[in-house]
Amino acid sequence: MTRPFDKHLDSDELDGLVSSHAASVTDSGRLSEQALGEAQRHVESCQDCSRKVQMHKSVQSEILRLGVPSIVPTGPDCVDETEWFNVAGGLLPEAKTRELMKHAAQCGHCGPLLKNAAETLSDEVTPSEETLLASLRSTRLEWQKNMAATLRGDLRKRRQKTSWWRAVLAWPTPAYAFAGIAAVAIVAWIGLRILHPPSAEQLLAQAYSERRTMEVRIPGAKYAPMQAERGTQRSDFDKPQPLLKAEFLIAENLGKNPNDPVWLQARARADLLNGNYDSAIKSLQRALETQPNSPGLLTDLGSAYFVRAKATERPIDYGYAINSLGRALAKSPDDPIALFNRALACEQMFLYAQAMDDWEHYLRIDRQGAWAEEARKRLATIQEKFNKRQQSEADPLLTPSEIANDIQDSALQDRIDARIEEYLHVALTEWLLQAFPASPVEPSKDSRVALATLAEITLRKHDDSWLTDLLGHTAGLQFSSGLQALSASVAADDRGDYSSANNFAQHAVQLLRTAASPAGELRARAEEVYSDHLLWEGQRCILLLRSLEEPLSSNSYGWLQGQMSLEKSNCASIVGDLGTYEKAIGAGIREAQTHHYTSLFLRGLGFQALSAASI
Repeated sequence: MTRPFDKHLDSDELDGLVSSHAASVTDSGRLSEQALGEAQRHVESCQDCSRKVQMHKSVQSEILRLGVPSIVPTGPDCVDETEWFNVAGGLLPEAKTRELMKHAAQCGHCGPLLKNAAETLSDEVTPSEETLLASLRSTRLEWQKNMAATLRGDLRKRRQKTSWWRAVLAWPTPAYAFAGIAAVAIVAWIGLRILHPPSAEQLLAQAYSERRTMEVRIPGAKYAPMQAERGTQRSDFDKPQPLLKAEFLIAENLGKNPNDPVWLQARARADLLNGNYDSAIKSLQRALETQPNSPGLLTDLGSAYFVRAKATERPIDYGYAINSLGRALAKSPDDPIALFNRALACEQMFLYAQAMDDWEHYLRIDRQGAWAEEARKRLATIQEKFNKRQQSEADPLLTPSEIANDIQDSALQDRIDARIEEYLHVALTEWLLQAFPASPVEPSKDSRVALATLAEITLRKHDDSWLTDLLGHTAGLQFSSGLQALSASVAADDRGDYSSANNFAQHAVQLLRTAASPAGELRARAEEVYSDHLLWEGQRCILLLRSLEEPLSSNSYGWLQGQMSLEKSNCASIVGDLGTYEKAIGAGIREAQTHHYTSLFLRGLGFQALSAASI
């Protein structure tokens, strides 16, 4: 069929002339080669249709060119590619940023460059940013469907008005709809990052997660394994970038308002990440002057005390940590950060029952995730320790014969060491008398085996050679008599007869000196100090302690050294020497920790707690 030359080209004929994939006519109605030839001859003779074909070609070429961003040429308003990194990074003034983002949303060349810069510089989106982005209408599926429907509806109207425009835009409509949605989301995300940069709290939490150097948690921080510190001196170049950014914000805002509790709290957290625990404690105490009941400030203060206790081996700070975290939990009982950190502090104070309560409470609140897994592991460890202690305390002490019969048992020494100070006490009051009797009684071989085993344990596991040295000088009747007097002194102190205890101790000193047993004599003089303190003989106690300084310092007698330091604090308190009182408590606690004497350590903590309460 030959087309009439007085009729202009329709949309199918325009498509056929422009497309490079024309085929012969099929049942579907496509143009044949003959029809295309006739249409081409009509165009050559019709200026109106020729102009339409050229316009059609130009528009379709522009669409195809926009589909490949990499070959879209720059326009007169386009900027250099590096400028889009400044936009994405928030380095330009707000007005300039808005102007460029508006241009990028409409430009096929600059839009992809901005998207690429945003992806390159993107950090992990914070929860608050995710919430804000999720609230945008453009991110909702319903909105996107409506947008696509609207675009299609507008296109149908245009098709009705102009058939050639329908032919031009029929194919790429869905792609443009979703490209528009993506552009809106990208621009909104970049605007969010620029207009709402991360807060100091978010930056500090990110820095904590990048390099976790302390056991306690801070709010908002994701789980991270502990990293060992290498030395105390660190360069600023070694700090995580979020920490450096946070420090700049904190300094800037504290310069404007030095007493703002929010920024004081932020500075305290930054100080903790830097290991400056004293500064952190001072900042939090200042902030609490303004907000004394703030759970967040109290939690951070407890965390700061814990960090200082760990770093300085100052156990009283664990007590302060537990107190501060307890006050925070009184205000906010289900706070996971406070529960987690208080459980850690209770562990350090051997308060296993309290630690288990806090871990179990924590796991009721936080059941899944890496933090919950760490809590479960710690709870399991504490439960094992607690059960062993309960079982150990419930069982009677092993007798010398039981020890002698099971001497090859590998677990025997661990059972004895779990209650080492109780065994040292019973050795002094019973086993030594059985092994070295003053009357013509057969010495107990089992007691001697038990004493030798105990001496080995104290030397190997506690670096304490007192019993080893004592058993090295056991000859003569004077030695046995001296042990009897020493045992009587200890027994008298146990029952509260301090005057008799003091007399027995002085008698033991004379006998053991005559028997050439320096270790025995030193232990008898230590018992004399103990009874002097309980008799409130402060001056006599101080003088006797001075005579013990040289022999104690020249020997590795861990338990005696720790015990005499604590007695020195008692005697100093009696005479009103508060400076010596404080120092002696600290020395006693350090000796107990160094030589792993738990009961002595707890006694020292009790002294330190009383001291703090008095102050």
